[in-house]
Amino acid sequence: MRGAYQKWRLLIATCSVVLALALAAPASAGKVDPKAAKAFAAMDEYLAKLQSVVIEGEITDETVFDGGHKLQFGGTGTLYVQAPDRLFAEINGDIQRRSFYLNKGKFAMFDRDINAYVTLPLPGSLKDAVRKLGKTYGLSMPVAELLMRSTRRMLLEDSERVVYVGKSRVRGKACQHIAGKMGEADWQLWISSEGEPRPCKYVITDLSIPMAPQFSIVFDSWKSNVKIPAARFEFTPPKGAEEIEAIDLQGAVGGKP
Repeated sequence: MRGAYQKWRLLIATCSVVLALALAAPASAGKVDPKAAKAFAAMDEYLAKLQSVVIEGEITDETVFDGGHKLQFGGTGTLYVQAPDRLFAEINGDIQRRSFYLNKGKFAMFDRDINAYVTLPLPGSLKDAVRKLGKTYGLSMPVAELLMRSTRRMLLEDSERVVYVGKSRVRGKACQHIAGKMGEADWQLWISSEGEPRPCKYVITDLSIPMAPQFSIVFDSWKSNVKIPAARFEFTPPKGAEEIEAIDLQGAVGGKP
C-alpha cells in the first residue's frame, strides 16, 4: 500500500514539473500554444451563441488564514443566465449560503446565514454589471466572467503563456486540458472534446496571496438555450431580513460566487 502511495505521489510530482516547465517555456515558443488556441476557440464560439444557460457545479474554495493555514471548503453552485442582462446565482457551501440576483439593472445579494441583503442599481449589460461588482465592490464572479466573451478572451489575450496540457477526463467525460499564466493568477480549463465544447472544469490560482489559494468548479449539469421563468431573477426580501449598506460586498457578506 505504501509503495502504491509513493508511486502516486511521484506521478503527481512529475505532472507538476511538466506543467511548470511548459508554463516557463521561452518566448520563442510562442505566447499561445496552437492546440490550446484551437480548443479555446471552439469553446468561445459555442458560448457566444448561448442566449440562456442553467449550470450546476461542485465548488472548492481555499482560504488562507492569518496563522498560515490554507483551508479548503466545499459547496455547490447554481447559475442561471439570460442574455443580455439577467442572472441568478446561488451558493450552498461549508461557510457560505448566498443568492445573487441581477434583473435588468437591479442587483441584490442575500446571505441566508445572517438573514441580510444588499441592493444597488447596476444599469447596462451583464458584462457591465459583473465588471462593476468586481472593480467597485470587490465581488468576484469567475463563472459569470467565463460566460462573457470579452472577459473570457482576456484569458488568452492577457496571459503571458497559454499551454496545451493534454487530454484528460472530468467526471468520466473526455476533455482537453489547457492552462495559462496571467500576472498574479494562474488558470486552468478543461474543455469537453465530446459533443458541445463546453467547460467541464475551471480552476483559478491566486498568486498574489501567500500559499496561493485556489478556486475551482466542476460543472456537473449544463443546459443550453432553455426557457427560464422571469420570476427566477426577481428578488423579494424574506420576512425579517435586514438590508445593509453595499460598501464592500465581499467583506460584508463574504467570499466569491
